[in-house]
Amino acid sequence: MLAVLFAGLLTSACTTGTAGDGELTYSPSAGVTGTPPPGMGAGSGVDARPPEAAAPVRPGAATQPALAPGMTPLPEASLCSVTHALTSAAPLQPEMIWPDAVHRGRSGTETVRRADPSCVSHQPLETTCDASFPFIAASDDTILLSLGADRLTMGEAHAEVTPPSGAIPSQAAVLYTVLHFPPSAEAASDLESTRSRLAAAVTTCTGGRPGHLGVDGLVGQRESVLAVRAFQDADFVFAASGRNLIWLVVDGAGWTKATRERGARSALAAITNEPAS
Repeated sequence: MLAVLFAGLLTSACTTGTAGDGELTYSPSAGVTGTPPPGMGAGSGVDARPPEAAAPVRPGAATQPALAPGMTPLPEASLCSVTHALTSAAPLQPEMIWPDAVHRGRSGTETVRRADPSCVSHQPLETTCDASFPFIAASDDTILLSLGADRLTMGEAHAEVTPPSGAIPSQAAVLYTVLHFPPSAEAASDLESTRSRLAAAVTTCTGGRPGHLGVDGLVGQRESVLAVRAFQDADFVFAASGRNLIWLVVDGAGWTKATRERGARSALAAITNEPAS
């Protein structure tokens, strides 16, 4: 899915456009398979999962969730979820991070689980390093059901940033994936088990380690999708916040150490709908 979202970002990066609080557990997972692929593979923030085939809604099934302003329904709605393209409704708008940038843009999708009693969680699927976060080679619909989440939001915001020195403008981007869990006892258990599972996958597949990028979590580096020079990496953090599990990537050369931290905090506040600390 994110491979589609970032296609424009890779070809023309500047388009004009408008923790539960508990600590994460870090241990390699015996159930993690595969090896981190080079380039745009595991941990890249670019989704390599196959799209969900379109399917009709069963008679008596729950109706499609109402669209918020700025959302566009996509045709690949499945039996148990519906996917919206996010435009003005995207949680992270570029002006939240780069208010003075002239060239900026954003894109995203949100997959929402239907309120249908027959759409129950399945046995968790195998974790594989050959898939991008959340390291499951399956459709968004299957991921929601297998993990017990009720919403999966993915997107990016980017801008062309001019340094204070007046040097040549550089590209900067923030890529995000958020798994949201409903407020129930069963969902709380799903959240905790998924958090442990994904922490193990991040450690095994990306070399993530305890650290800080906007928030305390598992941090590391992966290959940049905006690289104009060899060996340029992007920073990522995996963290939990409230009922959300978050994968955030800060990419591009248009950052200083201070703006990278500030941008990560602003992005996290926007995608979790919580005040920046």
